[in-house]
Amino acid sequence: MGQASRVAGVMDEEANSVHACNAGDERGCFARAERMQGAAPLTVIRAGTLIDGVSESPRKNQLIFVRGGRIEKVADDPAAIPAGAKVIDLSNATVLRD
Repeated sequence: MGQASRVAGVMDEEANSVHACNAGDERGCFARAERMQGAAPLTVIRAGTLIDGVSESPRKNQLIFVRGGRIEKVADDPAAIPAGAKVIDLSNATVLRD
């Protein structure tokens, strides 16, 4: 499996962990989403080059922090990676925003 496929698989796996909420149960829905967000595992993608579609030029040596199928933050490498985080090393690759 290629590196891009592996990243897509991680994103799909995390997105599938999000449950649909019932209409009319907004408070319960938000509480459930907050619990799931905190419990979702953290994945850190080490990108050699990041093209985010926002910056004027590609960003080199970036860390992308993903939890629950959502990007929490992007930071310059080196940055502290929390213990227990799954790390996907794409330091020799270019990562594009979807």
